[in-house]
Amino acid sequence: MAKDFSFIVVSYVPLLVGTAGESMDITDPSVVGGLMDDIESLPSGWADGCLWAKGPSGAPYPVLVMPEARRIAEHLSMWSEGSPADWFDLHIKSRGEKYALSLMPRTRKSIERFEMAYHLRNGLPIPPKSHYNILFKPLHFCTGSSTTFRQIRHLLRSESLVGLVDPDELHPSNLSETDDSTIQILGTFRIGLNKTVDRYMDDLLDGATKPSKSVLDRYRLG
Repeated sequence: MAKDFSFIVVSYVPLLVGTAGESMDITDPSVVGGLMDDIESLPSGWADGCLWAKGPSGAPYPVLVMPEARRIAEHLSMWSEGSPADWFDLHIKSRGEKYALSLMPRTRKSIERFEMAYHLRNGLPIPPKSHYNILFKPLHFCTGSSTTFRQIRHLLRSESLVGLVDPDELHPSNLSETDDSTIQILGTFRIGLNKTVDRYMDDLLDGATKPSKSVLDRYRLG
């Protein structure tokens, strides 16, 4: 009888780098603990705020406000082999005054890449009856109160640009005067085709709270 194998496949984690196809002994607590410590030391993917900009087509698109935006944008492009739109989908969900959005990796593609790299490194395909545990940290944002999103959500289309901007790059007194060149455009992404993400989006909405006035003043959250 063929032995069952379990693999931890690390999908997208902001700023995490590693060797494709490298495997580890997940029965060794110190190995797994070290991996989790490395992941926890990196950015969480949470955005401090979300601004809505107007794209070339006139449609609004989200710009996530987060530290190290330029580094994260460069890393995400590298991780997705220069084609982020082939590796991620944008999910947006609202409930009353709340809304949440998340740039979710297509985990099936991460598994396929791991299987190919494993085969190249070991000269053999993945053993039959293999099981996968997927680790990832999506870029995401949620808020318990938004007037801007209610005004623009009917303008969203089946695809959307997504941008990142560092809070230090925002204009200090007028966000509309922020230099467009400071926005890191990640690509154009399909919106919400993977229904298995609904539970995750609901969890974000369940935990969303109304931002404090000071945060609203700083970022004018979307």
